[in-house]
Amino acid sequence: MSRMDEVYAGIDILRDLVDTDDLAVFVWDVFERWAAACFPDAQNWALDALGIVGNDDTARRLTPLIRTWPLQSAHRRAAAGLEVLATIGTDAALGHLWTISQALRFPALRAKADTRIRRIADELNLTPLDLADRLVPNLGLDPDGTTKFDYGDRSFIATFDHRLSLMIVDRDGKTRDRLARPGQHDSDLAREEYKRYTTLRKDLGAVSGELIARFEKAMVAHRTWRMGQVRTHLVAHPLT
Repeated sequence: MSRMDEVYAGIDILRDLVDTDDLAVFVWDVFERWAAACFPDAQNWALDALGIVGNDDTARRLTPLIRTWPLQSAHRRAAAGLEVLATIGTDAALGHLWTISQALRFPALRAKADTRIRRIADELNLTPLDLADRLVPNLGLDPDGTTKFDYGDRSFIATFDHRLSLMIVDRDGKTRDRLARPGQHDSDLAREEYKRYTTLRKDLGAVSGELIARFEKAMVAHRTWRMGQVRTHLVAHPLT
């Protein structure tokens, strides 16, 4: 009964009655069933559902599919996926849309993403680059750019080098490339902490290369920022 460009009025009532995260999980399950049936056109509302009630996790899981669908001659589905990201509309979803607009290997689809980004930037009275600065995720980091993974009797601190590669430091100060997997003597929360780590790695991989390239281009092009932008989006941001 709903499409992304014409949402059924009862959806707002549904959002009040159903936990939003549970609703997002439900529509992703519907989407996977549609995918398992080889994406029949008659049920393409399953993709619209992701845009209407999806969340940041929906955007994270959908983006890799949007990148691969053109390889399967599914350009229309990929273009609809871009609209899903724009309709979800969170900073995380728009961040994925921005990354696609900059780095996707398929020019036509990349141009569609760029057009969508420019339209959103215009609505906010921003340049596309100013919008991109605002869309860099904080990845759940503390203000100092680190985060702690607590396994109970042992803990680890995640930090980054100058290339935004993730580094793990244990309590003895030893640096390692990866977080240790939970062991039998770790707390019950260790598995959730390790899951948070894997999500952090995936999200970092989605933004780090583009972010570094953007700053390199900014140097070459002599891009300038207002001091307020520097303080808010660069210096005070835990990743940038």
